[in-house]
Amino acid sequence: MEQKKLVDLVLQELVNTMQPSISVRRVLEKHDIDYVNESIESIESVLKSKSLVDIVDKDSKGFDCFSLNTTGQDFLRSYGSYSKFLRGVDAETKRVERAKNKKPYRTQTSGDGKPPLPFVPEDESFLKRNRFGLLILAVVLVLFYIVSKITDSSL
Repeated sequence: MEQKKLVDLVLQELVNTMQPSISVRRVLEKHDIDYVNESIESIESVLKSKSLVDIVDKDSKGFDCFSLNTTGQDFLRSYGSYSKFLRGVDAETKRVERAKNKKPYRTQTSGDGKPPLPFVPEDESFLKRNRFGLLILAVVLVLFYIVSKITDSSL
C-alpha cells in the first residue's frame, strides 16, 4: 500500500477507536497489512512532522502509542484525509508554477523614462457625433424638395 493511504488508515483508526492511544503497528496488524520497520517509521515521521499526533506512552511490546491532538483533529476537519491534503498541495504547486511561467505585462515607456500616460480615446468629430440628426435633416430636405416640385407642377 502507498504511504499516504497508510497514513490515512492510521488517522482514521485514531479517530474511530475507543482507546485513548494506539500504536501504528497495532493498526497495521488489525487491518492485516504487511509492514516493514521502515514503512512504520515513515508513517510515524509524517504524523510527527505535521504535528497531528502526540506520543502518549508505550504499549506492551515497547512501541510508541499515539493519540490524535487538537491540530490533528483540525487537520482532519479541514482536509478530510492526508491524501486530500497532498492533492491540494499538488494543485497549489501547479498553480504557482503556471503563475511563474506567465510572461509579465510590459508597458511601453516613453524615451525620457517617465511612466506612460493612461489611454484617452480621441474625441469624436462633429459628423460622427451628429450622424443620425444630419441624416434626418437630409431626408427632410429631400422630402421638402420633392413636395415643392410636386406643388409647382400642379399650379
